[in-house]
Amino acid sequence: MAVSIHSNKIDMLNGNIWNKLIIFSFPIILSSLMQQLFNSADIAVVGRFAGSHALAAVGSTGAIVSLLINLFVGFSIGANVIIARCIGEENYSRVQKAIPTAYTIALIGGFSLIFLGWFLAYPMLEIINTPEEVLPLAALYLRIYFCGMPFFMVYNTCSAILRSNGDTKRPLYALFLAGILNVILNLVFVIVFRMSVAGVALATVISNSVSAVLVTVFLVREEGMMHLDLRALRIHRNELKDIVMIGLPAGLQGAIFSFANASIQSGINSFGTQAIAGSATSNNFNVLSYFTVAGFNQATMTFVSQNFGAGKYDRVKCVFRDAMLLAFVSAGTLSLSFWVFRYPLLGIFTADPEVIEMAIIKMIYMELPHCMIALYEITGSTLRGIGKSMLPTVLMVFGTCIFRVCWVLFVVPVHHTLHMLYVVYPLSWILTSALVIPALFIEERKIFAARQGDARV
Repeated sequence: MAVSIHSNKIDMLNGNIWNKLIIFSFPIILSSLMQQLFNSADIAVVGRFAGSHALAAVGSTGAIVSLLINLFVGFSIGANVIIARCIGEENYSRVQKAIPTAYTIALIGGFSLIFLGWFLAYPMLEIINTPEEVLPLAALYLRIYFCGMPFFMVYNTCSAILRSNGDTKRPLYALFLAGILNVILNLVFVIVFRMSVAGVALATVISNSVSAVLVTVFLVREEGMMHLDLRALRIHRNELKDIVMIGLPAGLQGAIFSFANASIQSGINSFGTQAIAGSATSNNFNVLSYFTVAGFNQATMTFVSQNFGAGKYDRVKCVFRDAMLLAFVSAGTLSLSFWVFRYPLLGIFTADPEVIEMAIIKMIYMELPHCMIALYEITGSTLRGIGKSMLPTVLMVFGTCIFRVCWVLFVVPVHHTLHMLYVVYPLSWILTSALVIPALFIEERKIFAARQGDARV
């Protein structure tokens, strides 16, 4: 099936890779930007209309949100890889089993997160040294936010299922509508009803529910192998096993990665409310450049999985090369643009000059060199696409997570400055890339040689 503006799907097994990576990735990047608009709208509205304490309360929750949801989000990665590989193998009966299995996992994970978020919000905020003056607001925001986790999980899983077959447009349409609703509700709840952090959290929950319902409807209305029958939801054991084999390591990596960032957030909290607010403001731009890489990351996983399943190993190597170049250059261009226009852009979120200066310190170390994450992210996704999910997890956990935690525990207390805290980001990116890239070349050589040998026999 050729790429066409009249089609929702992309043929990943034939034709030009470069163009198709861009066409596939662009809606994912826009979708991620829409999701970030949920958080950015929260921060902008509370920063402008509810004050610095409310801004710090929302900003201090990011690491905890990521820590609790990433383990379950990993299963959507597993579903994407397994379904894409089955499509490449033309094993459509397994696709029909994997889809309800993934949807059921999403529901279970989402309701589990309501429980975890509600009861762990306050103690986890205390663990990361959230200042007393913002602790009650931050806990309130988290508890309401996590009530929408079933919707969040369903949206991400359904989007992963659609993308496994080359459909990246309709998840974007759903999120675009939800994003507009989120901004409107933020303004109404905070400005009109003066609900502060409770208002922005409730707006996010409602918006997530809309996007979840829409992508579910898309799958229910699909015909053939991609159809979802909500009356036949169940977990198929073999498909669950395969999804877990890929998704659990990815989820563990995300959770441990978030734990490392939570330790960094603890370090930021030690510098006071203005530093917390500055970090939260800077994060709006950090995540935008990250999403550029993440879009090509998703494309890499899906393209590699389908081509690996179809036995097109030379094409797998081309996907890795092209995706790496596209991710590195696009993220670098975006990061440089944010730096050049940093003062007017930061002014969107806060008028406090001290908060702006704190945000700029973080941008120096995290935003300017942010394109470096493409080196290990694209490599890790290629490894997962060829069925090696635990290896990149172990290497990334060591290079990114363990290194960062050790830095915060042993280096920052001796040299207690924000500069010394934030420099851990580029250092960890360099270390992780140096571990993961050689691992890919070694694994590719072994796997491709074995597969080609089996084909000759």
